[in-house]
Amino acid sequence: TAITDTREFNFTITLSGDNISGSQVFGTTAFMNGAANVKLKNNESITFSDIPAGTQYKIEEDPLDGYTGSIDKPSGTITYNQDVSVICTNTKKTIQKDYVSFSVRNL
Repeated sequence: TAITDTREFNFTITLSGDNISGSQVFGTTAFMNGAANVKLKNNESITFSDIPAGTQYKIEEDPLDGYTGSIDKPSGTITYNQDVSVICTNTKKTIQKDYVSFSVRNL
C-alpha cells in the first residue's frame, strides 16, 4: 500500500503595482490589497491568471517542521505576454539518530 502524503504547505503570495488594490481575484484566488494565502499538497499547483503586466510578485513559504523549502524564483515582475512558472521544492530533512547497543547476559 502506498503512503499518501497529505501534508499542506502554506504560501503567501504578494502582488504590488499600480493596478493592485482592494479585493481582486486572479484565477480562482482572492487577493486582498495584493496578498493571498494558498495551501498546496505534494505535486499540487495553482495558476493565477489575468494579472496586469508590470505587476511585481513575491512568494514566501511558512516553515514546516521536518522540511526544508526552496523557491526557484521567489520574486519578480510579470511581463506582458510571458508566463511565469515558479517551482517550490520541499525536501524532507533526514533525522540523525544515534544508535547504541547493549548486551544482557545471564550467568
